[in-house]
Amino acid sequence: MDKFIFKHRKFDINETLFIAGFPRSGTSWLIEVIANIPIYTQLFEPLNPIFFDEPRKLGFNKLIYLSENAESLEGEEYLL
Repeated sequence: MDKFIFKHRKFDINETLFIAGFPRSGTSWLIEVIANIPIYTQLFEPLNPIFFDEPRKLGFNKLIYLSENAESLEGEEYLL
């Protein structure tokens, strides 16, 4: 899924909205509302290995916690 999205749409990090929150906090609803605006594309939980293969290969799991000081060159390359 991620390769399909990135292959068919170019992204500029300067024009990216990043929405984060706790489970059951309304973030899914918010991104669905925003994604209905034609200029936006939704990339739902890009680190969730259930939806994307690459995070699984990098060792991410569904509820992984990354501290603000965590470093992952592979993870950064995947997200950028």
